[in-house]
Amino acid sequence: MARPVRINNKKAMCGLRLVVLIAAWGTLTGATVGDPVASKSERAKEHYERGEYEEALRFYRDAQLEAPDSPQLHFNIGDTMFKMGDFAGAQQSFEAALAGAEGKLLGQSMYNMGNTQFQQQQFGPAVDSYKQALEIDPDHEDTKANLEMALQYLQEQEQQQSGESDQQDQQDQQGQQGQQDQQEQQDQQEQQDQQEQQESQKQQNQNAQAQPDAEGEDGESEAQAAQEGMDEEEAERILNALKDRDKQAQQHRLKGRKGQTEKDW
Repeated sequence: MARPVRINNKKAMCGLRLVVLIAAWGTLTGATVGDPVASKSERAKEHYERGEYEEALRFYRDAQLEAPDSPQLHFNIGDTMFKMGDFAGAQQSFEAALAGAEGKLLGQSMYNMGNTQFQQQQFGPAVDSYKQALEIDPDHEDTKANLEMALQYLQEQEQQQSGESDQQDQQDQQGQQGQQDQQEQQDQQEQQDQQEQQESQKQQNQNAQAQPDAEGEDGESEAQAAQEGMDEEEAERILNALKDRDKQAQQHRLKGRKGQTEKDW
């Protein structure tokens, strides 16, 4: 959906040539005396001319109950709603009038359709409606003037939309660049955290390996000390045994010498 161009609505209203056209039921339809639609339409027109638009709309609605497909009533209801400022409702009524309008009423309905679209800042559709109205009535000066103004506002709207589109593209690019930079920073942080974690794990592994080696050295020292203690004790025991054996041998020699002496004697 096209974004509305920011225009001065009061200025646009002043520049837009509005034609207040109330279709006379009796003139257009050849209504007879006592026709309820003609009677209610006449009372609605009186209220309309006094600026009592709500009352006028009420009588037109009542008349429409008698003739729901009447293009004249759709046209008059559209005119009344336009004066009340209900441009969307007026546009719907003019669209309904166009479905069955002919001749002059068709041109007037198309012209007022362009006016309702212009007031809703639908400048492209308004240009199309004015062009179609000129095809029906090429000499209508108000239609020409409104068409020229609608084209001007349409150009401004397109330029504004183009500028907003360029600005949005620039913002999107900046946003994408910001996201990319943020992702790179995040990746760098994750990489740094991973390296720190690996270094911490490596240090823990080195500490774990160093502790058993120390324990092994302590155990080996104790074993060596125990071994050295065992060797001294064993050496002392062997030394004592040798001394006992020498002593016993000496005693045997002494006994042998003593026996020989007695024999000689």
